[in-house]
Amino acid sequence: MFEYFDDSYSIRQANDFTYANLTGVAGIQYTIKAPQGQKVTNPEFLTKLDNFVEVARKDSGVYHVQSLTDIMKRLNSSLHGDDPAWAQLPEDPQLSAQTLLLYDISLPYGLTLNNQVALDKQELRIIG
Repeated sequence: MFEYFDDSYSIRQANDFTYANLTGVAGIQYTIKAPQGQKVTNPEFLTKLDNFVEVARKDSGVYHVQSLTDIMKRLNSSLHGDDPAWAQLPEDPQLSAQTLLLYDISLPYGLTLNNQVALDKQELRIIG
């Protein structure tokens, strides 16, 4: 997109430097819907999502992936005394939903999961 600018423009120079020396300026966002009648806290859905995220992270062109599954794993570990063995997705649907709710209500005022999870909890966004 920036190749339309002449090399003399600072925006072009900054963009060229970013692509040559850093990770680039482009990102990809995916919206993933839970199966009909399920929420994003469903353990089976989260497991499939986590598998997708892990495959994406192994791609040589991917430098970062932000996913709800990372938050859920970190929270599950925290709820079990920061035990690394619990850094996994909850297997119980109710525990999964409660974990997400606990996290959501613990966020400071003005911060919510709305940038990652739809209000109806039927779809979410992965940022890469």
